Amino acid sequence: MELANQSSKRIIYIRHALCEANVDKRKCRGEESKDPKKLKSIKADPTYIDSPLHPDGYPQIEKLADRLSTENINVVMVSPLRRTMSTCMELMKSHPNFEHIKFVISPFIISQCEGFMDVPSASLEEIQKEYEEKYQVEISVADSELQTFRDWSKEIKSLNLSKKKPKDMEFLEALTEVFNSPKNYYLHLFSQKMQKDVLMHLKANPEDSLINFLSKKFTKSSYEKSNNVKSRLEKFKEQVCNIISDLSEEQQVLVVSHSNIICLLHKYKEEGESDKLRLNNCQGVYLAFGDENYEDFQVTEHLQQDEESQE
Repeated sequence: MELANQSSKRIIYIRHALCEANVDKRKCRGEESKDPKKLKSIKADPTYIDSPLHPDGYPQIEKLADRLSTENINVVMVSPLRRTMSTCMELMKSHPNFEHIKFVISPFIISQCEGFMDVPSASLEEIQKEYEEKYQVEISVADSELQTFRDWSKEIKSLNLSKKKPKDMEFLEALTEVFNSPKNYYLHLFSQKMQKDVLMHLKANPEDSLINFLSKKFTKSSYEKSNNVKSRLEKFKEQVCNIISDLSEEQQVLVVSHSNIICLLHKYKEEGESDKLRLNNCQGVYLAFGDENYEDFQVTEHLQQDEESQE
């Protein structure tokens, strides 16, 4: 499919390629084997943490990489989950501009947390180092307060744990470690109310673990609500606007993220048309950028794949 004549300042959004959890979730959603309970169990199963790409995802990447090879991509922004990081680097490793592309990890475009597949398995710094070494390329982490982790000491002390009791002191240290651990940075993306839910639960159940707590939450509903995602996407807007302002007319930005994130980004413009951006794995969309405001994004064209539609 030939590309239409696009505005010079545009972004190409790509959904990650097929991952292991996608495959198992689709089996549960099949017409003959529809099983809502099993679907919930997948969301709440810790073995799906940070679900990696499925082998069938790599042919999707190969096809799209060829499609993107003629695009003048200069900046790539990517969600820090493994399925997006792997999709991003496999897409770009053979790109003519590879050695000159600026790769940026943005935690603000991590998937809406609906289950363990959306929970990171490593810190931002560990992911950054892992993919830099594997693909021999420099990767940066977008400036955000997530790099300087929030000091939870005041919130934790407000739980009125007695300093006189050794068990309380041990729990206080454990709770501080949970919230200030770089591997749990995704907790800082949640709203304060949800963060305090974690605090209060762990206070009431000191023997429980964060993994167990999330397992219970994921069996009921998504732990991260859409309004909270929209709040962090506002911060992503600032990041992408700053990047685009420094680019020439010929230079382009690629964002590798998740279907729910791309849908929510588009809702800022036309709420009722978000379903048009329900992308298949490794499928993308062009968004034309207005003069100054991110809200001026308009859908201009889909990057189509010559394969049967997938959820």
